[in-house]
Amino acid sequence: MIELQRLTGMRPQDVCHLRACDIDMSGDVWIYEPHDHKTSWRGHRRLIPLGPQAQKVVCEFLQLDTTRHLFSPSDAEAERNSTRRANRKSRMTPSQSRRTPKPNPKRAKRDRYDTDSYRRAIEYGIKKANDSGVEVPHWFPLQLRHSKGTEVRKQYGLEAAQVVLGHKHAAVTEVYAEKNLELAMEVARQTG
Repeated sequence: MIELQRLTGMRPQDVCHLRACDIDMSGDVWIYEPHDHKTSWRGHRRLIPLGPQAQKVVCEFLQLDTTRHLFSPSDAEAERNSTRRANRKSRMTPSQSRRTPKPNPKRAKRDRYDTDSYRRAIEYGIKKANDSGVEVPHWFPLQLRHSKGTEVRKQYGLEAAQVVLGHKHAAVTEVYAEKNLELAMEVARQTG
């Protein structure tokens, strides 16, 4: 999810809602149109282009059921458990092998992430990395969108950043995509 959001600059809610049925895969650049997004109540369409790198990320999670969300906490938990089981060093006790999951757990894993569970998963990963000795600073998913906006603005200009971020007005993009200080420094070197 992090990698896809970083490549596309989509909002955290857009990456959480991603389903294969919402992606037009007919061209060399795929177009993702979220079924529900921030400005849908205003009648705006949100089209998010997915380039080759983003397509590779998406392809890893495609399933036969195109209406399921690509990123699922229940799938992640199942994968984590199977990896733990495969890496187990001791034999499983008979009581452990007879255990079955609770039919109605108080807090079952959901079929998709929401923006809060996505943020908490990132916080958990940061904490786990910091506990293992790797220093990772604290950050939020929305910062990926800001970073992409700044990167695109620096390389292609304000209008490109506006289109990538899906803003109707450039003034909004200016808040997201930081101004290019390096360009101002270069102008100062040459003119002042």
